[in-house]
Amino acid sequence: MKVRVLGAFGSEGLGQRPSAFLVNDRVLVDAGTVSGALTVAEQLEVEHALISHSHLDHIALLPVYVARRRMMRMEPPTIYVPAPVVEDVRRLLLVMQRLDRGRMLCELKGIEPGQDIALSRDHVVTAFATAHTVPALGFLVWDRRLKLKDEYVGLPGDQIRDLRLGGTVVTREVRTPLVAYTGDTSP
Repeated sequence: MKVRVLGAFGSEGLGQRPSAFLVNDRVLVDAGTVSGALTVAEQLEVEHALISHSHLDHIALLPVYVARRRMMRMEPPTIYVPAPVVEDVRRLLLVMQRLDRGRMLCELKGIEPGQDIALSRDHVVTAFATAHTVPALGFLVWDRRLKLKDEYVGLPGDQIRDLRLGGTVVTREVRTPLVAYTGDTSP
């Protein structure tokens, strides 16, 4: 797992960028800074954005990111935000669409604490509640693997194959936590 800190400040200034992290070059965690920290090619690799909360230093560059993908004729990104702010973020994108005169195409999904998001076959994110002045979430990124259930260990491969073909679930999911992000939290 590769985590790159793009910014970790509450404002933008010389040598300071608002909050954003990049996970495995494909998942943006918060979007306080995107275009100032990533090349255009790097921005276009990002497929998902996880937004911890709606404060400006965490979502400021979200419209730029969405617009950039549209301008490059790429698939719209999937953006996950705390469920209570979905409509506010949608309205933000609509205002930017009206000002920019370009459609803000994205799949905007509200998420709740405890909800899992499958990012790939090997990685899952679990949202968890955090305490803040606005609805907020933290994120735990897991590595997930399918392991053979204990009762089938030692069986010949052809017997395991036959069990699987017969509809028996022979594996169990094993998760290993890789990184957690709390966003801003209250004392």
